[in-house]
Amino acid sequence: MLRIHLAVVLVAIASFLSFGFVQKTNPAEVLKAINEYRASTIAKARESGTQLDLAAMNAEVLSRAKTAVEGVKIESIDAAEGYAWAQLFQLAEMPKMACDAAAKYLTTNPSSTQRYSAQFLMINSCNSLGEAHMVAELLTQMTPPNASAAASLASSTAYMFADTIHEKLGIAAALKALDDVEKLIPFATMTSENDQRLADSARVGLTNSRAELLLAAGKKQDALASIDKTLALMKPENASVRTLTGLKTRIALVGSAAPALTFEKGYGEFAGLESLKGKVVLIDFFAHWCGPCIRSFPDMKKLYEDLKPKGLEIVGFTTYYGYYKGENAQKRDMPKDVEYAKMAEFIKEHGLSWPVVYGDRTNFDAHGVTGIPHVTVVDRKGNVHKIKVGYSPDSFGAFRSEIEKLLAEGP
Repeated sequence: MLRIHLAVVLVAIASFLSFGFVQKTNPAEVLKAINEYRASTIAKARESGTQLDLAAMNAEVLSRAKTAVEGVKIESIDAAEGYAWAQLFQLAEMPKMACDAAAKYLTTNPSSTQRYSAQFLMINSCNSLGEAHMVAELLTQMTPPNASAAASLASSTAYMFADTIHEKLGIAAALKALDDVEKLIPFATMTSENDQRLADSARVGLTNSRAELLLAAGKKQDALASIDKTLALMKPENASVRTLTGLKTRIALVGSAAPALTFEKGYGEFAGLESLKGKVVLIDFFAHWCGPCIRSFPDMKKLYEDLKPKGLEIVGFTTYYGYYKGENAQKRDMPKDVEYAKMAEFIKEHGLSWPVVYGDRTNFDAHGVTGIPHVTVVDRKGNVHKIKVGYSPDSFGAFRSEIEKLLAEGP
């Protein structure tokens, strides 16, 4: 009898705890704690003069967010707390849950500013899931609350959303998205220095994306015209002019003979592009200080190892920067011969097996280089097939497939 009574008591206690005293997670408080952790971690690194361990900080944020959302179901959350939960799901790298939580929050009829913030989180989550239809639909519903938000939305569309729309819905849909978000930017009222900088950044992004889409559609002259249209809106001294001029050079080069490389010396055997006619050549413009360049090397090495027997060649092209790693980093007055000798260490450290040559910056201008890594792809006839700027592991697979296809075409 005693055992029966004890069992009943235990069940009662368990039920009491389950329904009366369950600790409810407050998502706003968790977000506040995470933001305070980030701020204090950054402040400590700054005060101590040490380099911020960004990877460790992000891992801790991810862990805290995952702990907070563990077991949370969308149907059980309070709609008023939906945006806070959406942010936590986003930090926990759970985009589908983030999107659903934000959608639930939007049912509460929030203010226009809050609505836009939730929609912006939603569109980023949908984009990471590759849901092009949702991305395109959200763009038609979003009303930025101010000029800076409009410029930010335009830049995000240019550099992220348009790619997703292009891939899934086609070039015309992507071009329409760019046109639509551009109309939301009140350029005429953006007169402060900060606003003008945001406006220029948005213009450059939109023009870059539009020109590349037009080029992909076989409308090279329209692509060049779109760049000229934007250039006409900018003063000659504007820093963005160089970026757009480089873009125009890159667009114009596609289908044309690759500019010759003028170089003074290098590591490995390279007698000029003319000597490589009949090969597919990747000219990799890089620098010893460039993080994305270095991160691209494993993929580039694998590409070279696999496809060199089929006719692929790579040439690394760089120039002098007056320093190497921590040496002469402040004054940047390292003699050229000393910096050149350091490249031997760099080549060995990263296992580069292709030629690396040094030349002046006129080579960069001739190839439209405004950012690195910049890879000019030269076909077997010596013409520029395409130019790839930047590196990400996700996009490299498509790039490799294009190189394989180009090699398969034969001489």
